[in-house]
Amino acid sequence: MLGVTLLAVTAFAMIGCAAAIVTPSQTPSASAAPTVALTPEPSSIPTLPPIPPAIPGNALTVFQGPRNSNEVALTFDDGSCEICIGTLVTNLELTGASATFCPNGRYAKNFAPYVARIRVLIAEGRVEMCNHTFSHPDLATLSDAQIRSELLDNEAWIEKTFWVTSRPFFRPPYGAYNARVMQVAGELGFTRVVLWSGSFADSKPSTSPNDTLIAIHMEAAPGLIMLGHANYLSTCVELPEIVAYLTSKGLKTVTLSQLVGTQYP
Repeated sequence: MLGVTLLAVTAFAMIGCAAAIVTPSQTPSASAAPTVALTPEPSSIPTLPPIPPAIPGNALTVFQGPRNSNEVALTFDDGSCEICIGTLVTNLELTGASATFCPNGRYAKNFAPYVARIRVLIAEGRVEMCNHTFSHPDLATLSDAQIRSELLDNEAWIEKTFWVTSRPFFRPPYGAYNARVMQVAGELGFTRVVLWSGSFADSKPSTSPNDTLIAIHMEAAPGLIMLGHANYLSTCVELPEIVAYLTSKGLKTVTLSQLVGTQYP
């Protein structure tokens, strides 16, 4: 399950997440949002356990969960679209599904309206955080100090905003990493470098909801780590149908830690 080679990662990177920034011409209109009843703000703030200190270690890659399970992990990167984040949160609430968010802190304002509801999902054990860097650079092109800054700045934002840590999970933007990235990540406690075994290929505005449904029909399998994005509405809108299809195949959604664990054998 662990230890994918750099050669294999190159293939993954070709379909990896783009640092999508929604421009005015691409921003979905309110009318494009699904017609569902939005869950009101929680009346009480959930209690979350204290954030544990970082535990340095050797960083290892993970792109697949156990193939003998009935579990899959849906992961959603970035967050350049506020409506998309809201739609995703609402559909997680409606379906009871689990997911892992891999957000960039530069999109903090897009997450802000949904922070309280995301905290509730975290407290329920249905949402986890994975570090995806603060500004979404290609880490393999940066210095060690810049890599540290990207990871620590994003971790600080996640802890302050969602009251949890993203450790030990870290997804490098574009799936790009090298030995230095792995070394720095491990030193900072990000010991599970998360790639993926399937993708919605939804990091571009041309992706349609039908495309995401085709993707899940093709990729659904035990142990799947599915790459998605909160940048355009396609996947976020179709989450109920995605979950329904997985259920029809005897598969259930879980968080990353539930799928692959946080400790090494």
